[in-house]
Amino acid sequence: ISEVQRVFAIILFLIIWLVAIYILRHRLAGHRLNLRDSLYNALTPLISTFCVLIMVVIQCIPVMLVLITYSAAVATEFLDTPFYALVYFIFAAVMSTLSIYWLSGSLLALVAVTAPGLYPMTAIYIANDLIIGHRIKFIIRVFYLLFVTALLFIVVMLPIILIDLWASHLNDWFANLPVVPFFILCLTAFSFVYISAYLYLLYRQILSSTNSVSEQEIK
Repeated sequence: ISEVQRVFAIILFLIIWLVAIYILRHRLAGHRLNLRDSLYNALTPLISTFCVLIMVVIQCIPVMLVLITYSAAVATEFLDTPFYALVYFIFAAVMSTLSIYWLSGSLLALVAVTAPGLYPMTAIYIANDLIIGHRIKFIIRVFYLLFVTALLFIVVMLPIILIDLWASHLNDWFANLPVVPFFILCLTAFSFVYISAYLYLLYRQILSSTNSVSEQEIK
């Protein structure tokens, strides 16, 4: 995948994220809207969402360090010594816990920043205030969401891949059709909409149980 394709994919998924949350927010508020208005109005906080996303990437650095150092440790046989392996395990656990702790607030900020007129740092502060007392529950819900999404990919894509392999052996023409990439793209888009809706509903649930912060009214 080229750099241009990665940037295009990030922008595309940000648009899906914003439109899905925008439609869900207005539907739950009882407002009538169409897809055209949603595309025009939902992209207003695009820059703010991108700024929060940069914060999410920065908070993933500890986990990235674990992955990088693990590859180096395996290559140099550093983990073959039990004491060094224990030290590395403690290091990996601390770094992973740190990233998970930070990301729990920033993922909620990605939802909060979609509210009209909310700045990125304000959304991060609000999310950190909201998640106090709900962090463990939120992390468990996110891991459950990832598990369900992975299970969905396995259940849907495994039969499609098997059918594609079977059909490709029967007919060379069918082997040239991008069946598997097409279904992966569709399932990825659906999963992203599902994740957006799930996190937004979870955000509203946390918001309703917290009296310290209130969501801005949708005009």
